[in-house]
Amino acid sequence: MPVPVFPERPGRDDAGYALFLVTGLAVALVAGIVLGALEPVLGARVIAAHARLQTFGFLGLVVAGMSLRLFPRLARRGPVSRGLTVAIYVAMVVGVGADVAGLAAGAWLLALGLGAVAATLGWRLLPPPRPLPGWWPPAAVAVGWWAATAVLTALGDGGAAERVLVLGASVSTVVAVQGRMVPVFFGRRRPGPVAILPGLALYTVGVAAGVFAPLAMIAAALGLAWLVLLTGAIRGRAARLTASASGAGEGILLANRIALLAALLMALSAPLGEGYADAALHVLALGTLSVLIVAMARLLAPVLAIERAIPGPARLAGAPPLLLGAAALLRGAASLIPGSGWLLLPLAGMAAWAGLAVFAAALVRAVVLYQQRRRALAVGGPGSAGTEVPRAPHPRV
Repeated sequence: MPVPVFPERPGRDDAGYALFLVTGLAVALVAGIVLGALEPVLGARVIAAHARLQTFGFLGLVVAGMSLRLFPRLARRGPVSRGLTVAIYVAMVVGVGADVAGLAAGAWLLALGLGAVAATLGWRLLPPPRPLPGWWPPAAVAVGWWAATAVLTALGDGGAAERVLVLGASVSTVVAVQGRMVPVFFGRRRPGPVAILPGLALYTVGVAAGVFAPLAMIAAALGLAWLVLLTGAIRGRAARLTASASGAGEGILLANRIALLAALLMALSAPLGEGYADAALHVLALGTLSVLIVAMARLLAPVLAIERAIPGPARLAGAPPLLLGAAALLRGAASLIPGSGWLLLPLAGMAAWAGLAVFAAALVRAVVLYQQRRRALAVGGPGSAGTEVPRAPHPRV
């Protein structure tokens, strides 16, 4: 029988992640992706705003929101309080907006929000569980990367902060979540800390030293490949997922295959230069992290689980990962092929926008269904007045 991956605590609905997810999607669809696609027309002046909005306004918000929800549950500890979640959300959103608008206080407020993410996650992860599970070391490393991102943001080093958030905090979070869940979906044993630590050390040291020593990116590439093959999946079938959730398995496979491509680009950036490093960063952000966000959200977000359970017209659930994967390849090619930006950047932007738009439409529908279910339960149970909403299926573990 399907069982919940993380048992809910009675009377506690730590649904603050939805604020982060919805806002991140809105930022990407309304401004972030559009500015990137229009770079050939608007010129270099939009690059900084595009990078800031996509890195902190989309990826940072979504990864922070899901981490605040998932890490305490992985550690079997109580959820983060709603007040603290909302305070972090406000600091990050207002900070990003003020920073993009050129206000000096924006970077400090954003740094405060990022630091609060690090402190809150560290508070929920310590002391470590016993025996030490394999997901815990990358989760702890992610906390360190969040703290480093906060410090770099406060110091005004925006480019380094963006790089650390994408390559450090986001990738480490993905490794932790995948290591806990994905092997089981594909019929394998979860990796333990001894198996994860060599790849994690290679990747962490390589990314940290890559700014000063380009050859260190070879170590980062080897570490990334190690972690992808160990905690993710590049082939097989997610037999342990319920039928309604099995489509997420295809997204997981695609994201991890693209991660191996990003690892290859990282390794090539050491001898071949900045173009390959830029391609690796964008391929990882669009093709791995964004694809995993939409795939994992369908498995872990209760509102999307309920949306899966409702019979209705055919949905385009498989479209977002494919569109985001295509966008990643187009954006990576734009970094590698001189003079191709005028064509490939708009194409990449359109593909990414379409993928997130389809996912956002499913999310809006899910929120409506979720509220209907809550109202039905409030007036006397799921069967009241013909308002029954099926229970959401959960992944099998």
